[in-house]
Amino acid sequence: MSSFNKNTSHDSNYKIKVVTLDSKDAFTSLTGAEDCTWTNYLPEPLKITRTTEIYLESIYIGGYKINACDTSITGDHRYAWNKTAIPAASGTDGDGHVYYFCLDIPQFDIKNGAAEHSNQPYSQQNSDITGYMAGKLCLCQEPALVASNVPILGERSPLKVEYKPFILGHLSKTSVFVSKIEPKIIDNIKINITDQDGRTIWTVRGEGAAGNPCDRSRRIFMQFLFVEKRN
Repeated sequence: MSSFNKNTSHDSNYKIKVVTLDSKDAFTSLTGAEDCTWTNYLPEPLKITRTTEIYLESIYIGGYKINACDTSITGDHRYAWNKTAIPAASGTDGDGHVYYFCLDIPQFDIKNGAAEHSNQPYSQQNSDITGYMAGKLCLCQEPALVASNVPILGERSPLKVEYKPFILGHLSKTSVFVSKIEPKIIDNIKINITDQDGRTIWTVRGEGAAGNPCDRSRRIFMQFLFVEKRN
């Protein structure tokens, strides 16, 4: 993974623009399994005049789904809201955990390569095996929050977890490389965030009584650096 040393911000060879994006109230009144997709319209267009590298400076995701446990096994009413496990997306084999956040930002021309397991070479496949992570900025969740039954001494017990934000910030002197773009004018930035299997990062609690996570935590902030080398 390449990075940008911010000490170069004092070097006249670099021109740096900082852009902060906020989902604001796009999702804070929603409690279902809506897509995490929104558009930020910039007050002033970004005029990219030469090849420019984009770096992620920080990201804050206020809340995301936690997979459910099976109370039919535990019989524990304390976990009744988790009565139904998160279903996998249609045509996928996901288990409901968020292991990776995959950011799709068309205006950034992200070139991330990806491939899924297959028993045949790509040229012999009848379907796309590149996976949902191709062409996206993928950020690893450490550790994935899971509320599920885990084997303990031969028995199964619920693992209790609480919602908490995903934060990648305080990156010291380095920021995460996103992509390289050619001259263009950007007046809006559209963002879609999914998990590693292409599903929304939100869902509903077992019987739809409340959001998973709650609506108030569904706010996202991101800050990007646009770095242009003058010479």
